[in-house]
This record gives sequence, C-alpha cells and structure tokens, in this order.
Amino acid sequence: MPDATPPLLLWMDSPGSAAQAVQATGYLMLFGVTVMWIAERVCYFSMIQHLGSVSTVQAVYVATPAAVLFGFLLFGETVDRWLLAGLMLLMASLWLNNRAVTGSAHQTDHQSLQ
Repeated sequence: MPDATPPLLLWMDSPGSAAQAVQATGYLMLFGVTVMWIAERVCYFSMIQHLGSVSTVQAVYVATPAAVLFGFLLFGETVDRWLLAGLMLLMASLWLNNRAVTGSAHQTDHQSLQ
C-alpha cells in the first residue's frame, strides 16, 4: 500500500505558502524594473533627438554624483576625500564642456546675425 504522506518538497513549500507570495512579488518587481528600463531608454533617446548628444552625455554624467549623494543620504555610505576629489573633477569638466558648447552656440548665433 502506498504511503499517504506528501513528498518532502510539499512539506517545505506547500501550495499557497509564503514562498509563492515571494515568488509572485519577485515577478511583479521584475515587471516593474522592465517597465522602468523601457521608460529610461525612451527618455534617453528622446534626449538625444531633442537636445543632442553632448547635453545627453552631460546628463548621464550628472547621475554619478546624484547616486553618490543618494548612497550617502539613504544608505549611510562613507564618502572619502578621493571620492569627493573625483566628483569635483567630474563636475568641473562638465562645467568647462558646457561653457565651451554654450560659447560655440553664441558664436554661431553672432555669425548668423552678421
């Protein structure tokens, strides 16, 4: 006569258990991340189309200091002087690049007026 006890896996993960709820939550999170990734790609390529590649790259580079700031404020990450020096160098280079792009745009506008 067969044994009436369920298999071991059903004891560990019975139908309707918390593990299935966690698995469903995992699928919802995967769906949410996928939707956010698609939205990010659409925004990224829209920025390239409307603002140009230089401004888009500058916006991507600004994400690095923002991520460091969020890590410090939300997760208590440590920020040492080398990280701050690198971020200051990054921001200075973005400022110089933006200044050069803005200056060349003003020169083009000035030349077209003449």
